[in-house]
Amino acid sequence: MDRCRADKLVHSRVLAVLTCIVSGYNMIMVISSVSSSWDIALRSVLFGLHVIAAMSTFSAIGFNIPLLMVPIILVSILTLLVNAVFCVLSITALADGDSFYGSYIRSHHASKGGSGSDSAVRSYAINTAITSGIMVLLNLRSCFVHVTAYRLIKERRYPRLITVSTTSVRSYP
Repeated sequence: MDRCRADKLVHSRVLAVLTCIVSGYNMIMVISSVSSSWDIALRSVLFGLHVIAAMSTFSAIGFNIPLLMVPIILVSILTLLVNAVFCVLSITALADGDSFYGSYIRSHHASKGGSGSDSAVRSYAINTAITSGIMVLLNLRSCFVHVTAYRLIKERRYPRLITVSTTSVRSYP
């Protein structure tokens, strides 16, 4: 296996660990901001899924079991979709401050002691759009790396056999 292919496996492990770290940080921020219990429960379940997916990634690479790469691929796709939705919602909040997400931002800031003004909605929506846009790009890269790692592990586990056809060729007189 050449160096570039081995690097994909290392990148897959690094991205799996980073996924756990970001999910853990997100969970800590939700708990420290005294969010609702359903939000904390949802983030806890997502954090558990991220940890399980990261452990399965390390197991897949260590034991050459390609099927164990599926959880991290699914988590990456799920995170990609969630961030894409947040990006679209924040862009709609920028376009119309009275949209669904704009009104959510306004009520959220008002409940936290903020002003809930149009400038607060715009700044929060800009921050969300930028952050979600960056996360979409990172998750696209993550999906590519994990799928490539899946293919490499599958190729390493089940090498293709090259067979040469030994059928005779008829010649017509």
